[in-house]
Amino acid sequence: MVKKIPSAFVLFILIFTNSCARVPSPAITGQVDLSSSSFIFSENRIEKTEQITNNVNSNTISTTSQINYDDKSKILSFAKKSNDIVTNDVQVTSGFTRIESNTVTSKVIKKNNDFSLSVKKNLGNLDTSNISDVEFANRIEDLIFQKTNTERVKRGLQPLKIDKNLAKIARIHNDNMQNKSFVSHTDQFGMEPADRKEMFYPNLLGSMGENIFYLKGVKGDDAIAEELLKGWMESEGHRENILSLDFTHIGIGVVVDDKKVYATQNFSDEQAILTTSIPNEVNHGEEVNLSFKFVGNFDKKRLSVFVEYPDKNEKFYVSEHQYYLGYGKYEPVWEGSDKFSLNLKFDKGKGLYKIRTGKDASFYEECINIQVN
Repeated sequence: MVKKIPSAFVLFILIFTNSCARVPSPAITGQVDLSSSSFIFSENRIEKTEQITNNVNSNTISTTSQINYDDKSKILSFAKKSNDIVTNDVQVTSGFTRIESNTVTSKVIKKNNDFSLSVKKNLGNLDTSNISDVEFANRIEDLIFQKTNTERVKRGLQPLKIDKNLAKIARIHNDNMQNKSFVSHTDQFGMEPADRKEMFYPNLLGSMGENIFYLKGVKGDDAIAEELLKGWMESEGHRENILSLDFTHIGIGVVVDDKKVYATQNFSDEQAILTTSIPNEVNHGEEVNLSFKFVGNFDKKRLSVFVEYPDKNEKFYVSEHQYYLGYGKYEPVWEGSDKFSLNLKFDKGKGLYKIRTGKDASFYEECINIQVN
C-alpha cells in the first residue's frame, strides 16, 4: 500500500497476479424455490431479501443484499451480503448477485460441502433514468483510457484495447470498495483479481494485472482523470503495469460517491477465449472437445497450451526419455487463422484440471478449471 499526500488526498495500490483462480464449486442439483424473494426498488439500487430453499434436502438460506446496477448495461456493480449465515452446520462464506438482461442471478457458495446454489428471477423493465453519477464516472473512465494510451504511444508502445468484460470486473470491485469502505485488491470474501476474473470472465485465458486508486477532494472529470494517471505514473509498480509490453487489453471502472472517487484498471495479456461452455463436471476418462478463439497479439505458432493434472505423479512424455510431471503440453488444432480446438481426455486422476496458455513453452498461472469426478 502506498500513500501520497498532494493537494488532494490519494491512496493507491497495485497488484500483478500470477495465481490461479479459485476452483468453481459444482452446482447443487434439484429445484430452487424463489417464492419468498422480495425486491424493493430505489433509483439504481435494489434492496433484495430472499429465502432460498433447496428441494432436495430442504435446506433454507436467508440473505439480504444491496444491488447497484448500471443504467447502460443492466449489469450489477456489486451486492453486499449482510452477514454469514449458518444452516445445518454449513457456513456461507461468499456470495454474489448480478443483473443481466433484467434478470437477477444469485449464487451462494458454501464452505464445508463445497457446492454452490444459483437462483434467477426476472425483474421486468428497470427505470434507471436518474443516475448522474454513473454518467460522470463513465466520462472519467473514457479519459483515463485516453490518457493511459497517450503515455504508451509517446514511448513507442502499442495502445491498449478496451475489453468490456475487464471493465465490468473493475466496476464490481470499485462498488464493493465503496460500499465496504476499504481500498485493497483483496475483498471481504478473500477474493483477489484472479478470483474476480474467474467469477465474471471465466472463459478468458491470459494474465491479469490491476491498479487501484482512491481519490478525495478533486473536482471535474478531466482533473480527476489527470490526478489518477499522475499518481499511477509516479509509482514504479503502477507505471510498469501501464507501460507493460505484455499487456494488450484494459478495462477501466470508476465509482463516484460525493467527492470520493474509486478507480480500478484491470490489465490482461489476452490470448484465447473459450467459446464452448465450461463443463460443470466431467467423468473420469471422458473425452471433451473444447473450442477457442485466438486473440493473442503475437504469431499463433508461439501459443503454448498446458494442462495441470490433479495427479501430480502423472507423466506426459514428449520423447522417449523426456516428460512433464503433473502437466501435459497439448498442441492446438487450428481451424483457420483465429480458431483452434483441444480434444482432452481426462484420465490423469480425479479432481481439478487447470488449462493454461502462454508463449514459447511457458504459461501464465491464470487458468480455466474443469472438475473431473
